[in-house]
Amino acid sequence: MRKFMGALLITLIIMDLLAAVFGAVTALTCVKLFIGYVIGHEWDYAVIAMVIVTASASISAYCIRDLVGGKFVSYD
Repeated sequence: MRKFMGALLITLIIMDLLAAVFGAVTALTCVKLFIGYVIGHEWDYAVIAMVIVTASASISAYCIRDLVGGKFVSYD
């Protein structure tokens, strides 16, 4: 049972890390798209890109908060 719990914990940490990295990369990519859409005056696509940036950055921030944990984070 202890091996299972250890493996489950490691799996959850890896999934959290992957979600944090994926969220950060997605946010950075969509910021680049957002800037391009704003320069090209394509406002509908700019709004969609900004929504994606907000969602992916939020997911990344929550995952990083869970990874750091401990005394640096206060859970509300």
